Amino acid sequence: MSQAGGAYHLSWPQMNWHLRGHYTSFDPGKRLGFTWKWDHDSQEAGEREVTIIFEPVAPDGTRLRLTHGPYIDTPEDQELRIEHHLAGWKHFLSRLQQLLGASR
Repeated sequence: MSQAGGAYHLSWPQMNWHLRGHYTSFDPGKRLGFTWKWDHDSQEAGEREVTIIFEPVAPDGTRLRLTHGPYIDTPEDQELRIEHHLAGWKHFLSRLQQLLGASR
């Protein structure tokens, strides 16, 4: 397993958006974990953590299990979870699936 702890920074300069975090786990082909937080989020908004587990599926597929949190039981946090984070993962994972299907 590779060592976790490295940092990353993604930016969208035209919108002045910056996303930063650290890798919490990295096991190539098996697991990826990372924290993330937007620079424009309030100080009270804690870092979120994402864990992605890759599982082989016969004959030549891969199942991706993703967890994203933590969330608290407030209307604002639940809206963020469902309307933004869940919607974003569904959008981008379906695009990834399309790209991978086209490459076969």
